[in-house]
Amino acid sequence: TTAETKAERAQLESYFLLNESDSIDFLNTVESLAPQAGVVLRTSNLTLVTDEADDSQWVEVNFSFSGSRARVRDFIRVLEAVPYQSRLMSVDLSAAGQSQWNTNVTMRVAVLSYDS
Repeated sequence: TTAETKAERAQLESYFLLNESDSIDFLNTVESLAPQAGVVLRTSNLTLVTDEADDSQWVEVNFSFSGSRARVRDFIRVLEAVPYQSRLMSVDLSAAGQSQWNTNVTMRVAVLSYDS
């Protein structure tokens, strides 16, 4: 019954943005993880996009961050594991010196839709 699956449905919904405005919670999550990972993070270009293959909606965001090679690599892994239905669309790495790496990531997070 609906009552019996309420907790499971709530957990599943937590992996999606319920609407575009929920992207603020997602950004806060990522921005709070950056200092813990030892990288300097900048967020830019937040847009709502539609996947042409299945008409699903996604919030697309660009992140730029820098740090040591190991910290950058570890933060990419953090982004891959955020508790949202998400996709890393692109990852560009470049060395900025012997110990400093710059990274640009384009990421998408699914917006939950009950429409067919």
